[in-house]
Amino acid sequence: MKLSSRTLLVGLTLFLISTSTFGQGPSRLETEFQRILRFNELVTSFDPESLTGLKYIEVPMNFADDDFNEDRLKDELKKHHVIGVTLIYTRYRTSPDFDQRKLNMRRLKRLHEVAPYLYFDDRVQWSVKEQVGPTEREDAVEHFHGFILFYTDLSRYSSFAEIRDRLDSTSMSEFRPKEPEDTLLQAVFNRHPEWVRMNVHCDLTGSMSPYTAQLLVWFKQNIDTRRILQFVFFNDGDDMMNSRKRVNRTGGIYMVQTDDMQELLRVVQDCMSNGNGGDIVENDIEALMTGIQNCRGCAENVLIADNLSAMRDYGMRGRLREPVRIVLCGTQLGINTQYLDLARDTRGSVHTIDEDFYTLNEMRHGDVVTIAGKEYELYNGKFREKRERRGPRNHRPRRR
Repeated sequence: MKLSSRTLLVGLTLFLISTSTFGQGPSRLETEFQRILRFNELVTSFDPESLTGLKYIEVPMNFADDDFNEDRLKDELKKHHVIGVTLIYTRYRTSPDFDQRKLNMRRLKRLHEVAPYLYFDDRVQWSVKEQVGPTEREDAVEHFHGFILFYTDLSRYSSFAEIRDRLDSTSMSEFRPKEPEDTLLQAVFNRHPEWVRMNVHCDLTGSMSPYTAQLLVWFKQNIDTRRILQFVFFNDGDDMMNSRKRVNRTGGIYMVQTDDMQELLRVVQDCMSNGNGGDIVENDIEALMTGIQNCRGCAENVLIADNLSAMRDYGMRGRLREPVRIVLCGTQLGINTQYLDLARDTRGSVHTIDEDFYTLNEMRHGDVVTIAGKEYELYNGKFREKRERRGPRNHRPRRR
């Protein structure tokens, strides 16, 4: 049978339309929604008032609905820096045909319309909680549904001038922290008097300004002990364009060996003035390699790390030949597992405000360590947050 050119053209057009439509996968945003919804934590019920010690914004929604007060949320987001989001919903449904997943997707889409920057950002930690307690509609509607947005106030010390003013306006014997987390470095350093001749590497990008203030306060209070032999400050490239940053060639690293507070402040000011990070990753390993090379007389290599940021040069951690003591800043919502890997690979340790983990290098595939109530398992040589139980043995690190 001979087909006309017109018939062939129409047939080809229909074929192309059908194949392109049929083979079309989810959009990039839908894929992000699916990633967020992949894991959910089962809880009997959820009450925002149980979130003691955390700063958060409530975004309540009615049972089986996706509407919320957009104007109020926009006003709140102008004042705070969000570091984590939790979606809360109830398993109970009044109709067997109700599709909870579609509702969750709609809720994620509504939030995206107001705050799209919360998505596709590794610094924002997402979680999902499914309430399984309610068995009647009357009970379910009384439970919380919607989002909890966790935030931190980075504006406490947003510039060097504010840090300097904080130091000068308060005598060290009368210093009072603004927030509980402001005692982190004091707690860790005082807990480990055996750390001497320290080589302290500190991220000085904007999100770390509260901890910069802590470090300077502790140094001023303990200047006579001479426990810190060298400071290494880094800002991820001195305001270099992100597109030009290369692993191990990013720069923005400032070193000083001094007992003079004014000289230390000058170096801190130079580092903060010349760069503020830019993107979401930092050059931690480059700073460690540079600092260690420059101070052969140092005994303890300490990294004051931004737990909310990843390492640009994470793949270079195998080049470090000395243990690294990692003090994690900003751990309210969990641990950045890159820093657990760094501690394990260097035979170093991880430290939070009240816990020390020295033997991560002794862990084997399937072992689990619990930090601040969350479980992290070693899987194929790297740590990851444990999402479901597979029956591995629990690792209890030695404490000293």
